[in-house]
Amino acid sequence: MRNICNILAMGLSLVSMTAANTCDEDFYGDGANYRGCKYAKTITGRECQPWNVSKPQIPKAALITKELGTDGTHNYCRNPDGEPTVWCYTMDPKKRWEICKEPICKEEMTGNGLDYRGCQTKTASGKSC
Repeated sequence: MRNICNILAMGLSLVSMTAANTCDEDFYGDGANYRGCKYAKTITGRECQPWNVSKPQIPKAALITKELGTDGTHNYCRNPDGEPTVWCYTMDPKKRWEICKEPICKEEMTGNGLDYRGCQTKTASGKSC
C-alpha cells in the first residue's frame, strides 16, 4: 500500500506533469491551462464531441491546435478561446457548444501532502494511482 501514490510524501511536484498523453487536472481561473482527462460532458450532461471530428458540429479550425490542447481524438473540455470557463462542442445536433462543469481540484500541496485535494491520477513517472 505504501507505493500507491506515495509521491506526495516524497515531495514530488504533481502540477508539472504535462508530457504528451499525460493528463494534468490542474485548473486555475478560466481553465485556459486545463489539460485534464476527466471532463467530457457539459454542465447539462451532453456528451462532448471529439475535437478532431466535424460531425455534428464543425469546429473553428483556429481552435484546433496542440498548444490549446484541442488536437487529437479526445473530447475533453478545454478553453481554447478565452470563454469564462472550459467548454466543448456537443454531440447534440441542436446545441453547437456548451460550457462544462468545472473540475473541483485543489492542486496546491503543503507540508506532507495530507491536505492535497487534487485530481491527478498518475505519478510523475506515469504510474497510475
